[in-house]
Amino acid sequence: MSARSKRKIKPSSPSGDGKQRVRLTSCTTLLERNTLGSVPRSYDGLNSLALLLSERHPSAVMPKQQHFVVAPSPTSPIDVHDVHVPDQWETPWEVVEFVRTRWAIQFDACASPFNTLAPRYATAADDILTLELRELVVFVNPPYHMDLHAPGCAAIGPILCKLVDYDVRERGCTLVALLPVLSHHAWFQTRVLGMGGDRGCDQIHWISPLLRWNNIFHRTPQTSPYIYPFILAVWYPGAPRAALVNHPLKLIAPARDHHSRSFHLRRCKLCQRVRVLPRYIDPGSVPLDEFSCSQSPDMRYNTCESPEYMFHLKK
Repeated sequence: MSARSKRKIKPSSPSGDGKQRVRLTSCTTLLERNTLGSVPRSYDGLNSLALLLSERHPSAVMPKQQHFVVAPSPTSPIDVHDVHVPDQWETPWEVVEFVRTRWAIQFDACASPFNTLAPRYATAADDILTLELRELVVFVNPPYHMDLHAPGCAAIGPILCKLVDYDVRERGCTLVALLPVLSHHAWFQTRVLGMGGDRGCDQIHWISPLLRWNNIFHRTPQTSPYIYPFILAVWYPGAPRAALVNHPLKLIAPARDHHSRSFHLRRCKLCQRVRVLPRYIDPGSVPLDEFSCSQSPDMRYNTCESPEYMFHLKK
């Protein structure tokens, strides 16, 4: 591997000319250019991907002074995902592992290509409140601060109520939700506990110890656990269960060298596009030098016709 120049990403506001910019400062990184490999699952790792795309698409992802200017075109197509930084706290890996082992998750209701738990997923641009999900096993780690829905943790309510009231009860889905224990909120009292005559969830898995969260768009890693405990609440379609079932759930965080702590990049041998493997995939199962787009489980980016993707940070 060779040392390469790299720039660090900071959020920026939309520019006057309508182009999308991401602020930069300089530092260095190591990245194999032929087959790629793994970079830290962090702010620095994201910058490695941004720099790589700027090299592959110099007219579409352009380092310019203290910004990347992202300007997709027909000759250099790039999917641009708007990212609201406070909503990017990733589901801790120990939860991912338990959920995917216990339930065959088919759809992630609030995700991005970086952190989805399933081959199919909804991003913020898809607006989960308007999507119809039928007979799927759905996971959700809802955002807390989406101004579109409600301020603060109350934003969980509209998303959870939609998934429970419509997708579970009317459309036959199973829902697994990672939720903070906020018993003073109406959504927790009604949709989780079933107070006030509402139908609550069928199972609660009470997670211990307190979870530590990672936001890959923060420059400084989070070192302390979140102040509230968390649960996995489960709703099944059909008639309600006779009684709420409670389970204690003790989870162990992964080792520092675990593959979940990295982004794993692959270059398609057919189209040369750079792909980021979904975080739930063991990179050892996808060889570096024999990768093709069709091997990616990500249903949005598993063909050679699918563009690569970039991100635009929103404050």
